[in-house]
Amino acid sequence: EFCFIFRQHLLESFFSILMILGMTGLGLVSVIVFLYTRHRQIVEKRFLNVALFLILCSLWCIFDSGIYQMYGSQNAAGTLISFYAFMTMPVPMLLFVQNTVSESVRWIPQVWIFLLYANAVLQGFLYFLFRIPFIDMLFITHLLLFTGVVSMILLLWKEYRKTQEKEVNLCLKAFGVLGISGVIALVLYWVLSIYWYESIFQFGILLYIAVLFWGLLCKFCLEQEVYRRMSLEDRMTDMKNRKSFEMYLEEIQEGAILLENVLLLFVKIAELKKINDISGRQMGDETVIRTARSIQSAERSV
Repeated sequence: EFCFIFRQHLLESFFSILMILGMTGLGLVSVIVFLYTRHRQIVEKRFLNVALFLILCSLWCIFDSGIYQMYGSQNAAGTLISFYAFMTMPVPMLLFVQNTVSESVRWIPQVWIFLLYANAVLQGFLYFLFRIPFIDMLFITHLLLFTGVVSMILLLWKEYRKTQEKEVNLCLKAFGVLGISGVIALVLYWVLSIYWYESIFQFGILLYIAVLFWGLLCKFCLEQEVYRRMSLEDRMTDMKNRKSFEMYLEEIQEGAILLENVLLLFVKIAELKKINDISGRQMGDETVIRTARSIQSAERSV
């Protein structure tokens, strides 16, 4: 019966469906985090790179799945979308690497971005003019993906040896996971002709993104903490600012019943405006800094 056959197809595609849902969910979270960070004036484009990569991966997985090929109404259009998504999906992650490594080596990911776009244009040209099927040119894309991942691993390894940054190390490990899953998938497809090779690659992609996403979130939380501390300190004197003072007043008012003797001391710098007008803003700033140092010295002595 049709229901039995459909249920059987769903069960066979269950793992791929889970991968697609995972990629789509992570992609939406990446977009939300990117918009939130931009709202907080911390622009982290790599969240957007991750989101675009996952959207392209999801398109490839959906239109390349057996479920769509069996029940989809526009199989030809779906196949076209699947191949183009597969050919261009590495581009956002190359941009991710470009935004991670130092400026002197950013031309390397840019070369691979150009090669991937050139490959997509060339294959489209051969398909539409000479009717060469995309499946017959798939080995070119596989070769570009394999060599591109290897190049990024070598680039990140050299960058990590030079900078010893944890962020680069995490990115290197993520690309290592992607490279291993990609090699296994290629062996299953080209050597053993096993149809579920893409499930291995999809799982590798999900692990790869999970590692990178976790690293980005940790970095974002660290930046948020730095931003919070900076918002409570005066950058010129390194003392607590007015916002911090107002927060402290609220705290002591809540616990006022516990206080016996409280002294609130105001220190005014006389004629500060005149110092700024006559001697210049730099001399005025130095006056403020010297006063702050005197207060800090007095506080330590007390």
